[in-house]
Amino acid sequence: MHIALATAALLATRALADGLEESLSFGVRDTIQLSEWSADLEFRATGPERGGGNIQLWYAKDGPSVVDTSSLYTIQNFDGLVLVLDTYGGRGGSIRGFLNDGTVDYKGHHSVESLAFGHCDYSYRNLGRPSKVQVKQKGGSFEVTVDDRPCFHSDKVQLPSNYYLGVSAASAEVADSVEVFKVVVHSFTPSTAAPPAQAAGSQGQRGESTAAQDTAQDAQIRDIQTRLGSMTQQLDRLEGLMRTAAERPGQATTPQQGQEGSGASVNDRMLNEQVTGLDQRLRSIERTLRTIQSDVEGRDFKDRLDRLQSALEAAHTNLMTHLPASMSKIVSTSAPRMWTFIFAIVLIQLALAASYVIYKRRRASAPKKYL
Repeated sequence: MHIALATAALLATRALADGLEESLSFGVRDTIQLSEWSADLEFRATGPERGGGNIQLWYAKDGPSVVDTSSLYTIQNFDGLVLVLDTYGGRGGSIRGFLNDGTVDYKGHHSVESLAFGHCDYSYRNLGRPSKVQVKQKGGSFEVTVDDRPCFHSDKVQLPSNYYLGVSAASAEVADSVEVFKVVVHSFTPSTAAPPAQAAGSQGQRGESTAAQDTAQDAQIRDIQTRLGSMTQQLDRLEGLMRTAAERPGQATTPQQGQEGSGASVNDRMLNEQVTGLDQRLRSIERTLRTIQSDVEGRDFKDRLDRLQSALEAAHTNLMTHLPASMSKIVSTSAPRMWTFIFAIVLIQLALAASYVIYKRRRASAPKKYL
């Protein structure tokens, strides 16, 4: 029963996760129609010591169709900006900015790292808290801050409007776990007083943008709630079927269940067959365990252990009693005798003396040479 419930929950959760991933990566099909804006990204990355991967914050034209779920190293031609957070260079973490006007193929470039126009070091992994990255485009100045501290800025970057904002990620062999908490776009309040008509127009524009963002967020929330409700109904239905099958294993579905449709009846019969097979296997395992338990409990191992202990004690006593005498006998019979050693030394001395005498006689009988 638990296996079937877990399988159903996994399938429903996978469908929900696919929907969330689609909503995260350019899921909001609205462009940023503001000339001065800021985007906040709050996330948390955790993983093992040697984990890796990267996170991209995109501001791109035709983002849903061109970028989608690509990363910096798999995208070909795109028009816009991408901020990359990764562990490039082995410094523990960094934030780098890349620009493209649609003419550079990043996937086929021989050195993508050299195309960055700004960067800063930031160790974002395993901090135990969310990290906040903010992108600001205001008054002809582009700035990136991390945790409310400056990262890099440029007065030569002016991003156009009507581009899409999205987030993507890529995993390494040892992947990190990335949690995205918030992706929010804000508009800046004008610093100087404007005429009443212009101020009203700007307020109306901001109100329309905020209303569009709220509508998109409400649509996402409703979609998530619908998916959760569907998953809950499926789990409740499966739990009821499992409970009925567990109470009456082997029986067919009830007439009320048969009225739900031919497809539901087939699924119910399959679930009942699975539950019946699992129940039979569990009963077989239970019988085997009972047989082993009775066999172990019926035997008396105390006598065998006592005999084994007595045998070990006798072997130890015999070893300690006869070992010293045996060693002494081996040493006395196998060791060389003293007279043999003295006789060998005398023979060596006599051989040396005979050799010396022969040498002297040959030298004396040799012819002498005179100069």
